[in-house]
Amino acid sequence: MSAAALQGAGWSAASASAGSRCGRAASSPFLRSGPQRGSARAAAAEGDVEIGVDAFSTQVPTSRKGHGVYIFWDFDNMRPPAGIEHIWTAHLKAAALEFVADAKAEGGGVLGFRAYAREGTVDAAQREALKACGVSLVECPKVAESSDFVLFSDVVDIFPRLTQAGEAAAAAATTATSERRAAVMVASRDEGMHLCLDYANARCAITVVCGEFLKAAHRPQYSRALNEDGELGVTPSYWNVLEHVAGKSLKKSVMGKSKLVASAGVALVWDSKRMFPVPAGALAACYDTSGAGAEEE
Repeated sequence: MSAAALQGAGWSAASASAGSRCGRAASSPFLRSGPQRGSARAAAAEGDVEIGVDAFSTQVPTSRKGHGVYIFWDFDNMRPPAGIEHIWTAHLKAAALEFVADAKAEGGGVLGFRAYAREGTVDAAQREALKACGVSLVECPKVAESSDFVLFSDVVDIFPRLTQAGEAAAAAATTATSERRAAVMVASRDEGMHLCLDYANARCAITVVCGEFLKAAHRPQYSRALNEDGELGVTPSYWNVLEHVAGKSLKKSVMGKSKLVASAGVALVWDSKRMFPVPAGALAACYDTSGAGAEEE
């Protein structure tokens, strides 16, 4: 596979926020354990498993898996270079499906996948590329924050209308039958998107945010350490830099005081400046729009 085919973002870390009234376990933000030298994880870094997705899958507890997942992609905020939209889509789908109990079950898998961009900012080639991957492009008015508003409205629309009197009972019932909970993943680094996650949390959804929270890892002073043992995927040296940057960030504002991260049950770190292996079968699944994730135009 060529470098061009591998180009694009992947994700490699996660964070859990404080608990909510729907029973999420309270914990401090953390980076999930990455490959370490001299351990079983080192084998993963050397390519024995698909890095970034398969290496993470065994660490997602059942309590954080729903019957299906809705993906809301802030395309204005996280836009792939032209020609590799399918790579980004494959990574986003693969990451989102980690939070689905059984992607092959009836009514499971990707329940909806939409990308949001201001009108006139997506050319015909990108529009067709997204459509081929089963992503519905929602073009928003040319006004400030229009994509945010439309995305939030769509998050609201996926939940049944609840009266104030019946909301508590419905939430209790949803919690009791956790296997019927849906997951909501918002792909964005826009802090304003925390409102979408707050709304989903109030309705006991499993909430996930995916964004570029650790851009500082690619500052020039980290370049040598970042690529010490390779420039592809999650390697021990790459992971060590992420942990170093995240450790400092938690004391400042990049992740520790982020409303977006605080509102999510899980936060995934997206890295658009590094190449990652495409998970096995992810590209084929990306172009398979016959499932529940395909939407009518």
